Amino acid sequence: FGHHPDQRRVGLLIEFASGQQLAQGLRVLGATYAEELVRNGTEAARRILGEHSRIYHVDSTRCLVLLDESAIGGLEAVTEILEAGLRDTIYCSGIPITPDPVIGVYIFRLGDVKNSRDVMRRLFNAADDARKTVGQVAAYNEIGDRAHARSFRLISDMHDALADPDQSSLLYQP
Repeated sequence: FGHHPDQRRVGLLIEFASGQQLAQGLRVLGATYAEELVRNGTEAARRILGEHSRIYHVDSTRCLVLLDESAIGGLEAVTEILEAGLRDTIYCSGIPITPDPVIGVYIFRLGDVKNSRDVMRRLFNAADDARKTVGQVAAYNEIGDRAHARSFRLISDMHDALADPDQSSLLYQP
């Protein structure tokens, strides 16, 4: 990929298993479960997306796929085919497993991104949102992201407010 500021990219964060499925698999099959799940899932994604796709392992059961601007037009079809193909039964330690994948999507301009952490954070948010949707695919939502950040700040600030008597007070009106 070139590095021109006006070029757009598509980031797909594929999460191959829910937290519950990962915990159960690790409990029953051990650490090889996650390794085989990611290896088999990545191979399936590469078959679906083509050999020239860039896939990076970024977390225990998550991979990042970077696509260039040409993928934007057919993005919905790509994510549908990818999500369906990743649901095929795979084998981990000889045991058939039905993956529970979700896909977070973030389209961005290279010049608008300050650093790769911002892209990853937005992709993680989109994947978390996808876990809550019927279609198992969600695009990054800036409004939802701001609401989550605000809630996090309020909860974090609550500790300081409760510890400092000048920052909070309790009024009781019967």
